[in-house]
Amino acid sequence: MSTNPQETNNATVNFKSFPIIHEVYQQALIKSNDILEIVSNFRKLLKSPEIISKIPIEEKESFFIFRSYVDNCYYERKSTFKLTNLINDVLTVILYIIIFYNNNFSGPHVDMNLNSRRKSLKRDCAKMLRKAYEKNDNETSNEWGVKDRFGLRGILLNKNLSNKNNIELLKNITTLIFGILTDTSEYRIEFLKWIKNDNSIDEFTKLRLTQTLSLPFQIDRYKDFVSSPKSNTYQSIHFTLILPHYSPVCPGAILDFQFRNYEMHKTAENGLASHTNYEELTKGYSDIFEVDDFSKLNIVGFDKTTDIDGINNAKNISNRRVSENLVP
Repeated sequence: MSTNPQETNNATVNFKSFPIIHEVYQQALIKSNDILEIVSNFRKLLKSPEIISKIPIEEKESFFIFRSYVDNCYYERKSTFKLTNLINDVLTVILYIIIFYNNNFSGPHVDMNLNSRRKSLKRDCAKMLRKAYEKNDNETSNEWGVKDRFGLRGILLNKNLSNKNNIELLKNITTLIFGILTDTSEYRIEFLKWIKNDNSIDEFTKLRLTQTLSLPFQIDRYKDFVSSPKSNTYQSIHFTLILPHYSPVCPGAILDFQFRNYEMHKTAENGLASHTNYEELTKGYSDIFEVDDFSKLNIVGFDKTTDIDGINNAKNISNRRVSENLVP
């Protein structure tokens, strides 16, 4: 049984509408058979005149912003499940880019762990609620900041390098990955030639790689938190790619990438920037979307110990490592 939002000490419980949103979410869970139905039923219930009438006047603007976020989340989620194959194809491309780098560039070989995951519904909802109720004066209801449906994280494992060389290697491989995926690197043509001529790569994989790279990936944003760390000491290189609506595969898809070295990863996991600390700070929002009664859920494939798309946790899609011993 989850903690009632009203029982937590987090300051966010001062919002009178939170228990209402919590109850609506529980109703959506009970009515649903899968993840998409949860979001669909949730957005429908939030539009009920009966529910709207219960929201305090001073919180209605924030409530409507949150509801607009849920609407957008629904349309984003409709394409989420189509992305599973795409993210694995992109991950495969990155694996071969690393092998290409190790074969064709001087310096230490890249040793990297790659992990892709689907954003959990609970965390998405909590983030949307926080954004809606902690909005700044310069924010508008049209802003939509919960877009990284799929995330792919690369952790550089070259621990024996000096800090300077480690960071340089991280930036070099990230720049190459980013450039080849977005067709902005001079090495893209060279990479495609290498794929075509390398006899150790089977024909099916060659076709898979070239077809994935034929997709019109576009840059949505690029952030270098390595050169300019966040105030909580968090360091990472982030970039987000989108597939425009004219894309033949997964139009409108949004892919979020994070690359960091092992020391940065330890800081992100255990330091001031750890997700545990973040979760504690936003606990009041997350509690709204805890499951109250597992016995009432009708969701296919879900029980008390099995996660589906992350009602409680993010779902790992793939976890692979490439190092010099995997180089052909």
